[in-house]
Amino acid sequence: MADKGKVYRELFFYIFIYIIYYCILASVLEGYGVGVSAITALSMILAVNSVRKKENKRYGIGIMEALGVNIVKLGFKEFCVLILLGLSLNFIAGGIINLLPAALSQGYSENTAYVLRGNTISTVVFIAVITPLLEEVFFRGIIQRKLAYCLGDYRGLVAAALVFGLMHFNIIWSIYTAVIGFFIGAIYIYYGSVLPGALVHCVFNLVSCVPLIAMKYEKLYRYTFGSKAYVVLTLVLGFIILYFVFEKTWLKRYIADTVYAFKPTTAVN
Repeated sequence: MADKGKVYRELFFYIFIYIIYYCILASVLEGYGVGVSAITALSMILAVNSVRKKENKRYGIGIMEALGVNIVKLGFKEFCVLILLGLSLNFIAGGIINLLPAALSQGYSENTAYVLRGNTISTVVFIAVITPLLEEVFFRGIIQRKLAYCLGDYRGLVAAALVFGLMHFNIIWSIYTAVIGFFIGAIYIYYGSVLPGALVHCVFNLVSCVPLIAMKYEKLYRYTFGSKAYVVLTLVLGFIILYFVFEKTWLKRYIADTVYAFKPTTAVN
C-alpha cells in the first residue's frame, strides 16, 4: 500500500488538474456561449480520465474500483429514502437561502443566474444528471476514498465534504454543498459505491432547476418561489422529511459515529 504522504500528493495533484482543466476550458468555451455546467462536466471527464489512467498504472486497479462505481441493488424503500433525502436537503437549503437578506444572497443569486443561462433543456440535463454523476465519481469515488485511506472513514468523510464545498468558490454555495457532501459521503461509506449518493445529488439538482422553469411563468413564480409563505412551507416540510429519514434509516447512527470519531481519546494508566 502507498504511504500517506504519497496519497496526499496524489490527492492535491488530482484537484489541481481538475482546476487547470476547468480554467482552460472556461477561457476557450465561454466565448462560444457554452454554459458553466457543461464546462464543469467536461473538466470532470478529463480529470476523471487522468485519474483512472494514473491509478491503473500505479496500483493496477480497474476502472470501476478506481472511480468507486460499484453496482448496488437498491430495494424500493431504500430508493424512496434516497429521493426523500435529496428533496429534504433541497427544500432546507433553498428555504434558508431565499430567506436571507438580499445583501447576503446577491452574489449567490448572480452566480446562480450565470450558471443557469443558456438553453433550458440542455442546462437541466447537465445540472440534474451529467454533472452530479461526474462530481460523485470525482469527489466521493476518488477524493473521499483517498482521504479515508489517510484519515479513516469518518474524518475522511468530513474532510471530503469540506473540499467539495470549497471547490464551489462561493460562500453560500460552499456552506450548503459541504453539508450536502457530508450526507452523500455517508451514503458512499454505507453502500461502498458512488451511485446511491449520485441519486441524492441528481434529485437535489433537479429540484433546484424547477425555479428556472417557473420563472418563465410570472404568475406561477410569484405564488410559489417568489412567495415567502411558500418558501417557509417548503423549509418546514424539508425538516420534517429529514427528521423522518433520520429516524427510520441508518443515517442517524452514521452521524453519531462521525461525531464520536472526532472526540479525543482518554489515556488509561
